[in-house]
Amino acid sequence: MVSTKSWVTVFLTSLASKLALSTPVDKRGPDDDLATTALNNAYKVLNGTLKDGSKITTCTKSNVAVRKEYGDLSLDERTDYINAVKCLLAAPSKLSATQYPGAKNRFDDFVVVHINMTMHVHDTANFLHWHRYYIWAYETALRSECNYKGYQPYWNWGKYPDPNTSPIFNGDAYSMGGNGEYVKHAGYALGMASVNVPAGNGGGCVRTGPFANMTVNLGPLAPSVDPNLKIPKNPRADGYGYNPRCLRRDVNNYFTTRSSRPVDIANHIKSTSDIEVFETTLQKDVQSAFSLHTGGHYSIWGDPGGDFYVSPAEPVFWLHHGQVDRHWWIWQNQDPANRVQQYKGGTVMMQPNSPRGKITDIQELSVVAPKGFGGIARKSTIARTIARRYFDQERLGASFFFSRGGGDVGHAGKFFTSLASQLAHNVPHVHQFISDAITEQNDIANQSLRDQWRQLVFRPLSRLDGRSSLSSHVLVVDALVVDALDECDNENHIRIILQLLAETRFLQVRLGVLITSTPEVPIRYGFHQIPDSEYRDFILHDIKAATVDHDIFIFLYQEMGLIGGEYALGTGWPGEQALRQLVLNANGLFIWAVTACRFIREGRWYVAKRLSMMLEGSTFALAPEHYLNNIYTTVLKITIHEEYLK
Repeated sequence: MVSTKSWVTVFLTSLASKLALSTPVDKRGPDDDLATTALNNAYKVLNGTLKDGSKITTCTKSNVAVRKEYGDLSLDERTDYINAVKCLLAAPSKLSATQYPGAKNRFDDFVVVHINMTMHVHDTANFLHWHRYYIWAYETALRSECNYKGYQPYWNWGKYPDPNTSPIFNGDAYSMGGNGEYVKHAGYALGMASVNVPAGNGGGCVRTGPFANMTVNLGPLAPSVDPNLKIPKNPRADGYGYNPRCLRRDVNNYFTTRSSRPVDIANHIKSTSDIEVFETTLQKDVQSAFSLHTGGHYSIWGDPGGDFYVSPAEPVFWLHHGQVDRHWWIWQNQDPANRVQQYKGGTVMMQPNSPRGKITDIQELSVVAPKGFGGIARKSTIARTIARRYFDQERLGASFFFSRGGGDVGHAGKFFTSLASQLAHNVPHVHQFISDAITEQNDIANQSLRDQWRQLVFRPLSRLDGRSSLSSHVLVVDALVVDALDECDNENHIRIILQLLAETRFLQVRLGVLITSTPEVPIRYGFHQIPDSEYRDFILHDIKAATVDHDIFIFLYQEMGLIGGEYALGTGWPGEQALRQLVLNANGLFIWAVTACRFIREGRWYVAKRLSMMLEGSTFALAPEHYLNNIYTTVLKITIHEEYLK
């Protein structure tokens, strides 16, 4: 997850010096002039002569990422990009095979995330911001998992009046595959305005180019093609079932000659200075013209390109949304000081009264979030630290640490019974009330979550309210700690747990509930049902780096002190200088610090040697995943060596 922010990416607006010979050289359009203005302003932001409200400390003109239009890539660059996409198609999925049986590869992981997020990232404040993060995560996966050296290319809709003849769809070895085979079929009523669009010259399976005969595994969920094409239905209503079928396209020039021309692109950029209006008109179709967002999707059409939910399973989706992001970037950088930080709109599609979005909203990507941006290790470390502190002070009511795939802690089946058991032990005066509840209903553990909560937890705590003589005892029980609620395997159970835990605000006893989680859809939805005045959200990514480093220092000071005591290494071991260096090497990652301490402690009488290994580190500012890769590589090398010696 990551808070909404302005990613610093420069989109190349002129032809590169060494282009593939097939690149069409069209006359500059009004959109190109606006792009040039945006580029100039972006460079001013980078050199400090223009402010956009963001806190950029490491990006410069020399190291900023540069994205190019697909036709402006050299043939070698196109080949590298194609090979990287194929790499994702071949790499195994990181999702649960039980929950998402249709996700067979890493490419599918991105599709699942889009399906999950669809209703919260279209026609909402999150549309452009979330998709920017989504595209960047895909770009990062291509680079970090598939050794791609370039950056995500985009498809400038106005550059090719007929997409079929463009370098993207011409079907040669350097394209993203050709059109689908021609199959007789009818047009379809498309978009929000439900305008009938005539069929293109494809409709069938893609048989030419690098993505010929590609298999689509997920969906369909909302196909928008002639039913006579008989796209096979998914075995599951949610679209996550395994449904292998060919990639179909119906590439056409209907939109590029009517509503996605250079003049249309430029007019939209100039149409407003308000992000909510800009974002809405970018997506909303009217009878007279389709929106630019819609036009890009349906210029590809077919299956899954025309499916509202499953469209990322179409490889050109990423070029299309690369252009959507560029379009927004051009708009932002016409007036960076007043546009970059704008964030407006609701948070749920087709619900105008949904909570308003905030620029600090977390953008969730689950398993496709780049390393170092998941927040899981830090949130769990915080939850465990707080639980331990309250336990040591005899103020912890109960705690539960969810862990996906972790047996009884992977689901909610024993959640409330576990809380009740701990409350009975930790709060002596509630023990009898819980015992009475079990006596009255000895099968309570097999009843619904709501019944378990009310009988085993809420009602016993409520019965303490009138016992004034016990108030001093009640007041010292301050907390319930629930960690990683997002890792509960049932989204409906997550919603129910949030609803029920929110009822603690009606108790007279002093009891706070700490919940840590990544902000996935059921989590956000659950909290939106609770009045803002009744809870406080705390976003880890908003914490200043200095505060995080200080917390990591305290953690290391305590843990390393314990290790030094265990192995008689002397008072103050390993010293402040060593601790400071470990903090630098952690680079703000609690998981690094936790892993380092465990690695050192398990070295037994070789802890000093292992500490020396952890102290080795780069003095340069590198990406977070670099530091994790280093420590994991070190641990694996030592582990393999020791096992070999045995």
